[in-house]
Amino acid sequence: MDVQKQDTSQGHRFVIETEAGEAELTLADMGGNVFNANHTYTPRALRGQGIAGKLYDAMIADAKAQGYKIIAGCPYIEVKFKRHPEDRAAVGQTVL
Repeated sequence: MDVQKQDTSQGHRFVIETEAGEAELTLADMGGNVFNANHTYTPRALRGQGIAGKLYDAMIADAKAQGYKIIAGCPYIEVKFKRHPEDRAAVGQTVL
């Protein structure tokens, strides 16, 4: 399952497309090279398989490569930042 990055009118999103549906992690552009990771969704049939983790990993890699900061605007990202403080330190803040 490949993760794709897509630009949106509000910022961008990371997507995995499957027969069971689309998993996504969206980021809203807050200005100043800061993005709010405000929504993570995995279809019910795909939950518990590490799909959201793949989206998260792609987001972190992209933020490091592109040099932008991330605000954890959704509960999933908040939890991941708490579990991986090295990611939080590398790409930004933990809460809005």
